[in-house]
Amino acid sequence: MFDGFKALKRVKALEEEFESLKRDFHSLQADWELHREKALRMFQRITKRAEMLQKEEEGGEKELSDSEVALLDPRNASPIWGKLTPRQKQIQTNIMRRRANGGGQ
Repeated sequence: MFDGFKALKRVKALEEEFESLKRDFHSLQADWELHREKALRMFQRITKRAEMLQKEEEGGEKELSDSEVALLDPRNASPIWGKLTPRQKQIQTNIMRRRANGGGQ
């Protein structure tokens, strides 16, 4: 007579445990997707950096647009430009070129 109630309790406990496991699984699955996407983006950034470094080693630089070339022109620079040493001008030109290329990215 009471065996039916015991079985019902056990079934109910199993159902609750199953639902709990299901929630945990979905939570882990969402976390996994999030971390997988983060790892993928990181891998893509590393690959892009490696390609840029390889391109720089080969001596190839990105083509600059007319507006970027105008920014690199010393005549368009600040009045301090004339007070810089040749080495400082070279460094400043390299900095402006990197900025025009998107920061080397």
